[in-house]
Amino acid sequence: MYMNILLAGEFSGLHSNLAKGLRKLGHNVTVISSGDSWKGFEADVLIDPKTKPLARHLQCLSAIVRMKKFDVVQFVNPICFPVNPRFNYWMIKLLLSKNSRTFLMAAGDDAYYWKNGAERLDKYTPFDDMLKYDLKNSVTICQDPRYVEFNEHLASAVTKIIPCAFDYWVCYKGIDNLTAPIPLPVDLTEFEYTPNVVKNGKVRVFHGLNRVGMKGTRYVEKAFEILKQKYSSEAEFIIEGRLPFPAYIKAMKEANIVVDQVNSYGWGLNAAMGLALGRVVVSGAEPEALGAFGLETSPLINIRPSVDDIVSQVATLIENKKGLLAIGEESRLFAEKMHDSVKVASRFIKVWEGR
Repeated sequence: MYMNILLAGEFSGLHSNLAKGLRKLGHNVTVISSGDSWKGFEADVLIDPKTKPLARHLQCLSAIVRMKKFDVVQFVNPICFPVNPRFNYWMIKLLLSKNSRTFLMAAGDDAYYWKNGAERLDKYTPFDDMLKYDLKNSVTICQDPRYVEFNEHLASAVTKIIPCAFDYWVCYKGIDNLTAPIPLPVDLTEFEYTPNVVKNGKVRVFHGLNRVGMKGTRYVEKAFEILKQKYSSEAEFIIEGRLPFPAYIKAMKEANIVVDQVNSYGWGLNAAMGLALGRVVVSGAEPEALGAFGLETSPLINIRPSVDDIVSQVATLIENKKGLLAIGEESRLFAEKMHDSVKVASRFIKVWEGR
């Protein structure tokens, strides 16, 4: 049965990639989002975050009052739209009132992540770094009692809660309508595999600046400074930030090693894209994160928030650069198995249909 689906909000391309997989399966999909701000992901209804607040709020309201009778509505987060939090809540409640089968992604910052993460992610968390470097505050809106109340209301109101990684699944664990994690989707047709060949004798190591606290960039920067001193003739180390999506993908394509998240147990969508391109991806890949997807091994190189650990893992790769090609091949095969947007979309459909 083909469905009419609304995907509300964006998180690093999650919904835009999922929409592509769903459309290939014949479903009608509408994505309403800000394009994840400056990243510029595709949206069928774009709520432009650069417009003035009043115009943005009116644009959001005008779009949502017309949205009804969807077979499925899925929210990427309790804050879906680039409007003030209270207005965001009203828009979500409006969609809940007009649609019977609704779903919430556990895919980023929310009240459950902040409330339960410190206890349940017992090896390390990103929270201190996020407060200091990303939010530049001692608290986050996710800890505001009104936000917590709404997140709890939304979690109980939706049909199912669908996590995209171990980090988020464990923070919702114990809630009756929580599903098993579903991997992040990547439209593999847009990420052409190219052999991971070292050019001009220098290994290119890339780290993208985006939410530096969440990613643990301070550890990467220190590690890169140490690595530069030892491997200046054998490798180059690139850190670039706030790139539009096409420029970010170009930077990953030109790299041999992509160093992504340090502060997380699992890997995110940027890492999944790097895998699809056939690059060696250094990121969170703890045994718990693999186990959440029924995996024992992966081509991902696990790192923790430790300068010494990052130096050690990247140095080993540089010193064994002839092996980068083979790891890159494994990366692509892993992406085809785990992250192909059509396969991932099929898994979402099963949840949405109650199978």
